[in-house]
Amino acid sequence: QRGIPYPVILIATYENRTLLNVVHKRTNLVDDTKNTIEEMIITDWFTEEDMSEMQGKFLASIDVKGLSYSNFYRFYADIVDRGYKIGGI
Repeated sequence: QRGIPYPVILIATYENRTLLNVVHKRTNLVDDTKNTIEEMIITDWFTEEDMSEMQGKFLASIDVKGLSYSNFYRFYADIVDRGYKIGGI
C-alpha cells in the first residue's frame, strides 16, 4: 500500500485462502508529493469455512448494493470505513 499513491483494495488469493488489505490515504500536509497512510487494516489468511466473525461481518457489509456510487473514491472510502467500524478485519 505504501508504494501505491492512490486508493487500492488489495485482495490476495492463494489456493482456497484469501487476504484483504485496505487503508485510508491522504495527501501529506507538509509535502504534497507524498501520501500519508492512516491505520492499515489487513486480515489474516482465511477461507470461507474458517473466517472470523469480524471477517464475515466485513464481507457482508461490503455488498456493492449498499455502497456509495457518487464517485470511485466514495465507493472505496465506504469499504475502508466499514472495516474500521467493525473494528479491523
